[in-house]
Amino acid sequence: TSESVPKQEIASTKPTKTPNFIRVIKSFNALVQSGSIKSATELLEEIEQQDTTMYKSLLKLCARKGDIIHADKLFKMMLSNNMKPSFFIMCHILEAFCKGKQPEKAYEFMINEFKKFDFTPDVYCYNILINSYSKNKNTKMPLKLFESLVESNLKPDSHTFNSILQGFVANGDSENALKYLEKMVLEYEIPANTHVLNSILQAHCNNNDADKAEQFFNNYKSWGVE
Repeated sequence: TSESVPKQEIASTKPTKTPNFIRVIKSFNALVQSGSIKSATELLEEIEQQDTTMYKSLLKLCARKGDIIHADKLFKMMLSNNMKPSFFIMCHILEAFCKGKQPEKAYEFMINEFKKFDFTPDVYCYNILINSYSKNKNTKMPLKLFESLVESNLKPDSHTFNSILQGFVANGDSENALKYLEKMVLEYEIPANTHVLNSILQAHCNNNDADKAEQFFNNYKSWGVE
């Protein structure tokens, strides 16, 4: 996702850079850089002249660490201060829920909250959700999300398919893994890679299906891998 500022983002009034304000901002940035989400959030609550960039940097950290509690708190703080989040801020919150192993909450957030601010989820949003569900060995929701992605006139990419395949492999479902591998390569013309093929091969082996494993291995070249 590009980091250009969306048109939907409404910037708050630019803070007056008094010496004290500059010291507070330096302290805030230092806390964010050190990964101290709790302390940075507490300091942000004390700052009267806030802007969206402060929330964006802190929520990006929440996304990286999967800190659901603070991501949710910061979102509510923005709304209570009459600040409209940018598309990227919404993505950071979505990712925080996914990294925090709460894909159901992430899905609810994407469906309900994005709409409130007239944001349309992009492929990146769908991908992090699909990946989160797949890591939890849920193969139904990734397919539902895949259908929604396509119906939204978005084009799935290699990350989309790799996450879906990961879920099938984790559940030992080599049949559906092969089905979506074919869809990826033949329908969407996305090249397969050795990691994906080896994962499906392992699924065959885990199912004690030596014949299918051997046949699949012998067809590596047909998938464009030597």
